[in-house]
Amino acid sequence: PLHVQTTRALTTGLPRIQFRDLRSSAATLISLEGVNPKEVADLLGHSDTSITLERYTRISSASHGGATRAMEAILADDEQA
Repeated sequence: PLHVQTTRALTTGLPRIQFRDLRSSAATLISLEGVNPKEVADLLGHSDTSITLERYTRISSASHGGATRAMEAILADDEQA
């Protein structure tokens, strides 16, 4: 039963984790590995990738500068052409 699981988590010092927390973490980790958002949405049962991207993914500090680096690369290629 759920109350037994909650009691065990409290007595062992483990954090209380809900299913949606695991779902969000899984979607975020999969996305950070570069999996296509459509594939992540399908895995989660979403009909539209916007739901997945808005609710279940986060931008990590490591990937935060990706857009900036991509634009710099595009502009550098245009200058060389």
